[in-house]
Amino acid sequence: MVYDLDLDFKTTVSTKKINDDLLYPELLDVLSILSAHDILTAEILFGNAWGIEFGDFTPYTVKVSQITHEVLKAEFRGFGSLGNDDFLIQIKEWEVDILFSREANIVLCFNYRSPIVNDIILDWKIKKIPYSVCTKFI
Repeated sequence: MVYDLDLDFKTTVSTKKINDDLLYPELLDVLSILSAHDILTAEILFGNAWGIEFGDFTPYTVKVSQITHEVLKAEFRGFGSLGNDDFLIQIKEWEVDILFSREANIVLCFNYRSPIVNDIILDWKIKKIPYSVCTKFI
């Protein structure tokens, strides 16, 4: 029997719902982790309600240091809010997607455990934020 060991897979790590007052601190912590790994830019995408009005469902590149400003700008214009509408951060060079979902949870999606993924999950463990893991072969 021959086994194909060159399978592709995608792992998703999802937190439980996070209180509204903790979503922005979590966003800041994620951005701090990205900066600590010398990630200077990322692609962001506004989904659901605010994607219709702000960003046209098209990812665009911004400096990591400006991501919070972009979210606040969209919220100030009344187009949506963190935790009520999807907000995606993509780090293409590390193959990591970080979704602040409309269900007020955070979802990591990745192909391999990078230092960024490890540090975000470690941060959740330290804070005792419950999460679940799902790996799917694609």
